[in-house]
Amino acid sequence: MKKHLIKIFTLSLLTATTIFTSCESDNGSEITYSNEFKKRDNAFLKEHTPKLSGSWKIQKMVLVPNNGSEIIKKDTTLYNIGTIDVFVEEKEMEDDRVRFFFNGNFYFNEEIIPFRSSLVHPNLNDKSIYSLIQVDPKYFPEPSMNFDDLPVEYQLLADYFFNDNYDITSSKDGKTLIWKGLERSTKEMILSKID
Repeated sequence: MKKHLIKIFTLSLLTATTIFTSCESDNGSEITYSNEFKKRDNAFLKEHTPKLSGSWKIQKMVLVPNNGSEIIKKDTTLYNIGTIDVFVEEKEMEDDRVRFFFNGNFYFNEEIIPFRSSLVHPNLNDKSIYSLIQVDPKYFPEPSMNFDDLPVEYQLLADYFFNDNYDITSSKDGKTLIWKGLERSTKEMILSKID
């Protein structure tokens, strides 16, 4: 819990630093620093975000209970429950900043569940990136169904995985990803690259 609070504090501090360093000033050195800050963030994102691309086996998923669901009633670790395909997109640069997003599919049993990220942010202190992960609305059938009628695989992800910010770290060789949930019930997910 203490590590979780430290990470949230660090991410808040990074956001506040970005806001303050982006403010205009009569002092030319502060503008230069802001431009250097952007260049550093851009270089970091260009190095780390493309490592997410590819097909990944979900080796381990660590879940804890939450008040909104009865699926997981105690701390649970799931092993080898499926795979994920991830596709990284680089959008046009605005204000000299690189914009990365990613999307993909979860494959659980026979169910394919598409997802998408919000804007990817750098976490230079932990050598990681972070982003909000959500189900892609194209997943839902027409006409809309009652939540309880949707597949249990989706219900598990909806209750324990989606709508959380994930801090994502890649191994040096690019063959392992570790996703750490920052606010909800998936505390860790370890992925290994499928060759």
